[in-house]
Amino acid sequence: ILNSMWTFKVKRDTDGNVIKWKARLVVCGNEQEEDSGNYAPTIHNELVRLFLALAAASDAEIGTYDITGAFVSEPLPADSPPMYMRLPKAYTQGKEVIVRLKKSLYGLREAPRLFYNGLSKQLEAQGFKKSMFDPCLFIKSFPDGSKQFALVHVDDILLISPSHTTVQAFKT
Repeated sequence: ILNSMWTFKVKRDTDGNVIKWKARLVVCGNEQEEDSGNYAPTIHNELVRLFLALAAASDAEIGTYDITGAFVSEPLPADSPPMYMRLPKAYTQGKEVIVRLKKSLYGLREAPRLFYNGLSKQLEAQGFKKSMFDPCLFIKSFPDGSKQFALVHVDDILLISPSHTTVQAFKT
C-alpha cells in the first residue's frame, strides 16, 4: 500500500500576480519496489536541434503541444498486480482510507511509461510510424510525398509539418 500526499503550487504571471492555485494528489512512488522496466524514452537534444534546423531550412510549420493530465489518463494494465494507495488523512477527516488504483497517477514509477505507450498507440492510429532510430520520433507520410514529424518528450510534442493545415489537423 503506497502513501499519497497533496502537492500545491501557485501559478503567477510575469508581474507576480496569482493566476491560479493548483493542487495535485500524488502517490509516493519512491515506496515502490524498483523495477528496471519502468521507464519512458525521451528525445535526444541533438535530434530536436536537427529537426528545428530542417524545419527552418524547408520553411516548415512548427507546433508545440503540452498534454495536460498526461500521467493520469492511462489505465493500469489488467495483467499487472493490483496497486493500492492510502489517501491523505486530511482528505478523509482523519480516517484511514485505502483505494485500489485503476488508472495511473502522478508519482507512480510506471506513469511515464504507461503514458508513452498510450500516446504511441494514438499517434500510430493517426497514421504516424515510430522511427527505428529513435522511439520518440514519429513520422507521417502524405500522398504528395511530404512528411510530418512528431518528436515526443515526456508529455510535450514538437510537431514539424509541411503546412499550417496539417498542423491544425494534428491539433484537432
